[in-house]
Amino acid sequence: MMTATATRTFSIPRPSETEFRRLHNSRHGEIAQALDMDDEDFTVFKRQVREKMYASLDPSKKFDEQDPSAWRRFVQWAYETMPSLISKYEDAWPVELYVKISLSKRIAHERFRFRKAVAKYKQTMTMRSSSSAQGEAEMSSTDLPPPYDEID
Repeated sequence: MMTATATRTFSIPRPSETEFRRLHNSRHGEIAQALDMDDEDFTVFKRQVREKMYASLDPSKKFDEQDPSAWRRFVQWAYETMPSLISKYEDAWPVELYVKISLSKRIAHERFRFRKAVAKYKQTMTMRSSSSAQGEAEMSSTDLPPPYDEID
């Protein structure tokens, strides 16, 4: 039984902020190794977290912009679904790491799609204006992709 002065030790403590950022930008094999998971366990972990993440959190928002109560419910779900997180990892940090990775990749992909749509639109407009004397007069407001707020 733990006393009030006893501290709980985890087999894998939360990494430093520097190490956490390094892991955020690492390949999945390196992350699995840091979590002391084999490839199969890591794949199952990722799938569970990703499926619940899209159902519970707002995938269009960065991690820091998520609703705190939704995040608490998500972590509670992780503890209940994956009990080894409680005993093995301090603060369930692998869940936070993988959610941050997934959200940032999703947002980056959406930005890429937006830039690609804008480039395609500009190319179409250039082709229209060079082949037509009317140029921009042919352009309608429905041709533009929706605006994108570039707030970082």
